[in-house]
Amino acid sequence: MTVYTSIECCASDIFNYLTITELFDYAYKQILSNKLIHKSIIYNINKYKTNSIIYKKLLSKKYSEQFIFKCPIYNLNSYDPKMSFHTYIDTIMAKNNNLPHKMFFLINKLYKVFFIQEINKETCIFISQSFITNVYYTFIKQKTVHTTKRFIYTNNHGYIYKDKQYTNATNEILSLLKNE
Repeated sequence: MTVYTSIECCASDIFNYLTITELFDYAYKQILSNKLIHKSIIYNINKYKTNSIIYKKLLSKKYSEQFIFKCPIYNLNSYDPKMSFHTYIDTIMAKNNNLPHKMFFLINKLYKVFFIQEINKETCIFISQSFITNVYYTFIKQKTVHTTKRFIYTNNHGYIYKDKQYTNATNEILSLLKNE
């Protein structure tokens, strides 16, 4: 006899009201016996990526929703403060080595979405939503220090979308993103 948990008994529309942390918990920590419910939770996690201003204003010009759904999203709650953020990014890049575009999303405690993509072996682009309506970019360079790889932030940064308008950097950033 299969016994369903309380979360499995409700409709998938209710998952829209759960926080991303709760969705991650149900998707990856708790064992759900209903595959359709699990798929629904994964779908709602993926919607965080496509509902972000980063996707709506920038990434949608290059990537379809289905392609973005294949990109992993990591919760920054798993970030260990003893580790430098640069090392954390390097570790996630190593996990995504098999992805064709070496790109992933991060989401923090405030449910703010970040996008990171490797441009070449030495450079990554870090795109974040600044406030609610702005999109900001920073290039991160890889630097070898004592045989360990580290990412450092560069002085090449700015807005892609600010005050409801695209900036001069938009086309340059779009050209650097890899095609679907």
